[in-house]
Amino acid sequence: AVESGDDFGDVSAAEMLDQTLAAMTIGALFDHVGGGFHRYTVDPQWQVPHFEKMLLDNAQLIGLYARAGTRLGKPWYERVAGRSIEYLNRRLWSENGGFYTAESASLDGIEGKGYVFTVDKIRSVLGPRAADFLDWHELVELPESRIDHEPPDGEVLNLRPGKALDALAAGRLADEIAPLSPEYAALLAARQARGQPDRDRKRVAELNALAGLGLLAAAQPLDRPDAAERAVEVGEWLWNELWDEPAGRLSRQAYAGEVGGEAFLADYAATGRLMLSLYASQHELKWLFRAQRVANALETRFVDQAGHLQERALGEEAAGLSISPPLLGDEVGPSGHSQAVVFLLDLGLVMDAPARQRRAVTALAGFAGEVAAEPAAWGWLVGELARPSRAEAVERFATELAAPEPTGPGASRDHVKVSAQVTPGGEAVEVRLVIDPGFHVNANPASEDYLVPTRITAPDGEIGPIDYPPGQPFRAAFATESIDVYEGELTLRVPIVGDVPERLQIEIQACDDEVCLAPDKLEIDVGRDGQ
Repeated sequence: AVESGDDFGDVSAAEMLDQTLAAMTIGALFDHVGGGFHRYTVDPQWQVPHFEKMLLDNAQLIGLYARAGTRLGKPWYERVAGRSIEYLNRRLWSENGGFYTAESASLDGIEGKGYVFTVDKIRSVLGPRAADFLDWHELVELPESRIDHEPPDGEVLNLRPGKALDALAAGRLADEIAPLSPEYAALLAARQARGQPDRDRKRVAELNALAGLGLLAAAQPLDRPDAAERAVEVGEWLWNELWDEPAGRLSRQAYAGEVGGEAFLADYAATGRLMLSLYASQHELKWLFRAQRVANALETRFVDQAGHLQERALGEEAAGLSISPPLLGDEVGPSGHSQAVVFLLDLGLVMDAPARQRRAVTALAGFAGEVAAEPAAWGWLVGELARPSRAEAVERFATELAAPEPTGPGASRDHVKVSAQVTPGGEAVEVRLVIDPGFHVNANPASEDYLVPTRITAPDGEIGPIDYPPGQPFRAAFATESIDVYEGELTLRVPIVGDVPERLQIEIQACDDEVCLAPDKLEIDVGRDGQ
């Protein structure tokens, strides 16, 4: 309900959410000095954290807290979200683009050394301002039971729970804490002077996509256009760094100057969700085309013959795996299965592509038994499918699952027939394209740099510049602008400037009103003397 804007339905649900969000930010899960959330606490009072910070956690919490602040009328939650964004930008953003995976709990081999304080240290840093600061904060001793190595010299900073909860209930906590910003900054500088904990410098597709989604979710309620701009940077980094456009394939991560690793279903699904959300946010058609390319790759690589999802790619990419991993549900983050279903449903809705939505529901049917048996383990999916647009699609297509699966659109080459013939005088090759009704290929030059133009090259022989004809304007129902395309039959004249080529290569990308297929390269023999 927080994410969608729907009613909570039960006031107790809103109260439970509010109490949980409050406890997470008043205790030590939230880093009051540096912003951002630690992974978990080691005590039932939530006062002592395991100090590691994970991109996965913070990526999901920034959007939740930003929207909860608006929905519940709690500016404190908006402040928490904003400070967590600042943490991500300060400590996990890479100068080469993309977010790092985590920040260590340890400094110089001592867990918590980079985070703890003593009262004396706070007083030495803040001077006379320390009294006001300590009036709102308390230090909690690390329990001996958790210390199995050298303990840090200090204690854990918490807000004073009674005072903080009273101020939060009255809607005053954000205003009360905001004047302490200079004190937080001074303590952060003192903390950083000790050194910085190491970071896990892997930049992972799934985690970055979730971070981009969280930033987009937080941008509007926080009035933070910089958050949306950072989400765009994440999307561009994923596309330019981890997406292999010729192969139509995603790599899992970038690390130490190398890009690689088998991407999982969750990597593809989260990346697709981000591309689609960026289209909704930025209104640029390139993001929709990218979402579509990711969806095509996901369906090709992770959907088996029964229409069911697999966590790892089918075929050669998963050749080293003898069995499929077990389904674990939505644990610390949404599962690949859950994200894939939601992504394909949403993309089908945006593009008015009922066949894609039907395939999403077929995929859902493959693990619906697990969801029904233990819905609490699939909390993210259950919540997302409760949104009216998705619930309607699931209900609509669930009754059709017994019917044969509609035939997919195939490959680009399935919809374009190509032939080539040397002209009687031998000065040129005429290439004839016959494009199936309802389909088109991009004109040359293409209307946008992310579109693949129709292009002819010669693997052998020598050809001159080709005078490609202007295209016809075409605007899909989901698009705001038209693009230039070729439809029906088309003859291209290819000048010969040396040896007559034996073969020509034609690069095409076929599209219909709903979907653009993967780019394709066709090699054809050049006919001579009527052959």
